[in-house]
Amino acid sequence: MFKNRMRVEPTPERVYALCRLVARSPIPKNRLREMLEPNWIEKDPNNFPLTYSAARELELISEVDERVRLNVSADVFNSFASYRRFTAQQALKDRESVFFRFTAWYLSQNDNYFYYTNVDELAIRLGRDFDNDKVDDIAIRGWRFWASFFGIGVLHNLFLIPNMFVRLHDALILDKDRENPFPRNVKVPFSMFVSWLKENCPESVHNLDSHDLCLGLSSGLRMLHDRDMVQLIYNPDSAEKWNLYPMFTHEITKDVTDILVKI
Repeated sequence: MFKNRMRVEPTPERVYALCRLVARSPIPKNRLREMLEPNWIEKDPNNFPLTYSAARELELISEVDERVRLNVSADVFNSFASYRRFTAQQALKDRESVFFRFTAWYLSQNDNYFYYTNVDELAIRLGRDFDNDKVDDIAIRGWRFWASFFGIGVLHNLFLIPNMFVRLHDALILDKDRENPFPRNVKVPFSMFVSWLKENCPESVHNLDSHDLCLGLSSGLRMLHDRDMVQLIYNPDSAEKWNLYPMFTHEITKDVTDILVKI
């Protein structure tokens, strides 16, 4: 699902349901399938094997002595939010995977993405940019489920609008428990935050070859600023300036030099 071929069958909800069952106790694979697909429901033969494969790819489960077991703490599945935070880190840590590369490509498109009128048209373009990988309309629809779930964008009428608020918020929440977290409640150069992004949300700056930040990242930062979770600061005397994607109806129209993280 994430490394090579994205599919529509393994949705975040299906993977979560599978792992919640496994979290109760180790279970034979065939019994797990029976519980997820009881006889009285209409079955798609691809749903279980592809959902199971996605859970394995995310390193959530393993099979030992013919029983499926959790690879991670059961606490990961205590809430949908904790599950989202963990799986986002897992899905986006391999920078060579199709999922990561497509996510980074999507974010780098800025408002050019809005010019594609449908998924089929987008798939034709991707056939040129992803030569040997099967990024077709099915793959894009499968990616969209997870990208929306991870907070890369906001779904509106099946269209994903770039906005990384949830992804950035989740990454900052996880960062608080690290040995060397990002500085809180102190103004630091924005370049320091970009370095943090490269490690914690690499898809957002993967194609960064200047000081111009992408639309999705800029929108997410503005939402964090509006909710008083960070403060974006512009000092005209600063030697280094970063450029948010322009939004002239917002308090922070474009330029930023420093940041103060509060959460």
